[in-house]
Amino acid sequence: MKIIITESQLSNVYDKFIDMLVRGTEIFGFKKVGYNQYRFHSHIKFPFYDYPTDLAFNSPEEYIFTKPSGFNIRNWVKMVNVDIDKDHELFGKIWNKYLDKLEIKIEEYIKGHVG
Repeated sequence: MKIIITESQLSNVYDKFIDMLVRGTEIFGFKKVGYNQYRFHSHIKFPFYDYPTDLAFNSPEEYIFTKPSGFNIRNWVKMVNVDIDKDHELFGKIWNKYLDKLEIKIEEYIKGHVG
């Protein structure tokens, strides 16, 4: 039996995958300390990376965060049948959409701490 998936159904799968990654990305460890030119510091733990990375900020409009390379998500995108080596363009779209949604989560986190 063959199952045919339309492009819009596949897009929904990618969107749900991206939403799962965003939900699984933790932001924690709020501190009021100087970190370069930023007054506040937290950590981000990506579901596909073993170590927390840095989030430094002054406001929801002024922040910087360290993200792991796309290579670290290699095995995760295989869950939605995307091979980073063969599907560069598709992976790039998924990665960029994830980062866009993650930035919304980061900005909400910052608003919750420095309003």
